[in-house]
Amino acid sequence: AWICWLAAQIAVTQAADRPATMLEDASLEHARHFAVNAARDRGWSIQGSSGRSAVFEQVLGAIPGETEYDGEPATVLRIMAEFVPNAGGTMVHLEAEEIRNPGAPEQTIADVTQLYRDNLMNALWSLRMKWETRDYVPPPDPGPLPPRQSSAPDHRPGQMPTVGLWAYYA
Repeated sequence: AWICWLAAQIAVTQAADRPATMLEDASLEHARHFAVNAARDRGWSIQGSSGRSAVFEQVLGAIPGETEYDGEPATVLRIMAEFVPNAGGTMVHLEAEEIRNPGAPEQTIADVTQLYRDNLMNALWSLRMKWETRDYVPPPDPGPLPPRQSSAPDHRPGQMPTVGLWAYYA
């Protein structure tokens, strides 16, 4: 029982240490769909998306579509997103791995979440800003306003008119 408790505490600590952001009022499906489309728009390859997760990959240093960089096997950056619904919307948590020599017998995978933490937080900030402005459509320019008739009484020459409770005179 003690080992199970310790494993659960480690899992909670690791989850709390992952970069994350909240997409307010987003359902799980809407948040996942929105994040996948945002990643695709930024040139990421979508490796999978279902349930509470999505996986994005990008070859580092290579021309898009290539698997080598300067004749060497490329390094792949894999981002794993987890979507956790709660009462206020959906939390998006990210983890990152670097895969060196992908597909080769000497392939290695390293957790680089902390190494790329600032970049992951920037990506999450961008995702949240896109989410918050997704429905915003600026109002059309009304063009020049027609002249108005003033309802304020005339003022005496040399005296500043009073305009409401607060006025700023330039």
